[in-house]
Amino acid sequence: MPWAKRRNEELVPILLLANRKNLDDGDEFKLMCEGHRIDVKLYTGSQTTQYQITLAYPQWDNATQRTIGGGYQDHLRNELLRCAQPAFGGNNIRKENGAIVSKPHARDIRDDVDAWRHGWIDAIKRKQAHDGAGATLLIYARLIGFDLIDVDLSEVVSRAVSNAGANRFERVCVLDQNFCWEA
Repeated sequence: MPWAKRRNEELVPILLLANRKNLDDGDEFKLMCEGHRIDVKLYTGSQTTQYQITLAYPQWDNATQRTIGGGYQDHLRNELLRCAQPAFGGNNIRKENGAIVSKPHARDIRDDVDAWRHGWIDAIKRKQAHDGAGATLLIYARLIGFDLIDVDLSEVVSRAVSNAGANRFERVCVLDQNFCWEA
């Protein structure tokens, strides 16, 4: 459903950003048509900020995780939860013989940091073909605050954005429900 994609990938992130920045009631945003070089224009007072929005998911070294991506894992996890079955986070959820399997596991926090770092770098590189002149790349990284609760997110995100190399955007912003970083 195209409307759901726009809601989850553009509206949710821009509303989180608006809440995070405590924008005034008179401030507005405009969703641009699909295929436009900009996803959202935000009008605050006399200033207009243009955003290209993308998603980032953790990418563990597990080859299956890199292939299926975080959205598919979210889908599998949600299916289990709808059936009142236990669903564990991370990359140990998959389909086997038509059934969804989710196993608890423990891993080092450094594995999660590396997985998110790869996800942010991948998100930036995916957008390299876009004309980012005068725009901010807004990366919605849902659940980073949960996955990396005991980590200095600002430092990790800053290094990841630096490691991604030069990009065509004027600025980069990474956010989730309780975190926002801008450079």
